[in-house]
Amino acid sequence: MKFTVRTVLLLVLALAIAAPVSAAEKKKNRKQADPAARMLKRLEKAELDEEQVAKIKKLAAEYAPKLADARNKLGLTREQKKARKAAARQNKTDGVKGKKARQAVNAAMNLSEEQKEANTELSKLQAQFSKAAFAVLSDDQRDQAGIKAKRKKKRKKNRAE
Repeated sequence: MKFTVRTVLLLVLALAIAAPVSAAEKKKNRKQADPAARMLKRLEKAELDEEQVAKIKKLAAEYAPKLADARNKLGLTREQKKARKAAARQNKTDGVKGKKARQAVNAAMNLSEEQKEANTELSKLQAQFSKAAFAVLSDDQRDQAGIKAKRKKKRKKNRAE
């Protein structure tokens, strides 16, 4: 009887120790989202041909290490990630978009100066990747995917009169 109780207790103890270790390994092995997969999902409606898909995958392979490095430099804490998610949800329910939405999210995250610089760098890299991927598309495909063309700013001419 003592032997059975001791064995059961040892098994329960072993499971209690192994479960958190296993969960920690799963979190470590979790990969960052693949930029190619995210971009291709975003452009599903554009009906890309194989050549365009290959070009976008090549671009993603080029930008993936840069984006991962920028994300690592940013180094958001759990609290900052939760605040970002909550602010984004709030913006969505309030219907806030664009620059005001970004400002609200950045304010909610309470970033340090180094994190602000890293966030700016990450945003620039993401914009470059998106711009390069959108350049692969035709005008019709951009319309199908719902990508708006950027408006060109009117330049004021300095007239010397």
